Amino acid sequence: RVLDVFGASKDIGAKVAYGPANGGTNQQWDHVNGEFKTRMGTGFVIDTWGGPGSVKDGGELKMGPSNGGNHQKWDVDQYGFIRSRHNNTFVFDVVGGKSHGDMDDVKLYAAKANNDHLALANKLGNCYNQRFHYDAKTGVIKGWDGRVLDVFGASKDIGAKVAYGPGNGNSNQQWDYVNGEIKTRMGT
Repeated sequence: RVLDVFGASKDIGAKVAYGPANGGTNQQWDHVNGEFKTRMGTGFVIDTWGGPGSVKDGGELKMGPSNGGNHQKWDVDQYGFIRSRHNNTFVFDVVGGKSHGDMDDVKLYAAKANNDHLALANKLGNCYNQRFHYDAKTGVIKGWDGRVLDVFGASKDIGAKVAYGPGNGNSNQQWDYVNGEIKTRMGT
């Protein structure tokens, strides 16, 4: 599953979602000068919809023209959070329970742990949906508790569930980051 401009829409205000990879340019991104720009040819970037005042819990992430504002700029930190430059306590969050078929909403929420490593060790139970680490050599996307992202049951079906569990070294737990897209190494 990958970040996606929902429905490959080229409209201003198109929703940012999380769903199955399809190889489309609506799932490919360039991270330049802090902006995540779609490769769809629109020139649009991920925008905190509504401007700087919308950088808050539940803030909508949609596509729009770049205006240079920090509410359109993002940093990927050493812990795997994608943080707003306007207020770095807010991060991308895959929202559970709000689905568009096989697509999940991505919104802004306050990170559930701060950057202090000792505090992280004590607060990890509430933030796995927000932080992951990618190891390009092994292809493993690992959470901070050691579990990994996994194509459930090694299914090659469209819409296969991506789960989070113990590592086993199999290809259904290995990924490549290519041209702005995260793809499984299962050969699907």
